[in-house]
Amino acid sequence: DPYLAGELVAKETLGVQSQGLIVTLKHLAMNDFENSRTNTAIKLDERMLHELELQAFEKGIQRGHAGAIMCAYSRISQSDTGLDTYSCGNNLLLNTIARGELGFRGWILTDFGAVHRLSDLLYGVDSAMPNGNVAGIRDEPNPGNLADPPFNANVFAAGASFPQSTPG
Repeated sequence: DPYLAGELVAKETLGVQSQGLIVTLKHLAMNDFENSRTNTAIKLDERMLHELELQAFEKGIQRGHAGAIMCAYSRISQSDTGLDTYSCGNNLLLNTIARGELGFRGWILTDFGAVHRLSDLLYGVDSAMPNGNVAGIRDEPNPGNLADPPFNANVFAAGASFPQSTPG
């Protein structure tokens, strides 16, 4: 139940962070199973994403003031073109939604092996867990497309902080 999950996440986040710890909400988004989670592509539109998945993250961010988010392994297809983007390199998910619509001001990190391309580090991720994926981080097919990177609130993470107050 997305509503109940949100209520529980907000209160648990407040409680944990009141003890001086930082809560990491995970996995953003659509990390629904363990088997083949690094090879999964999920097709859904933004409305479904908000209705099914983001309510708990929204409440954890806005009411619980979570200090960190961990992005997921899955790829999310946002259109009928079949083009999809890994969660940890998804500009819509990490910047437009998490940092923009939800107002997240904390740290976004990857899970182990969830960075696949150099550009993943430019689309909202503040730090990558070590060891990369099996193939390692690959350069973009056309490195010229990174000449004007979409630097956002990530600092490579100098801007990460708790929103307006300390945890709790």
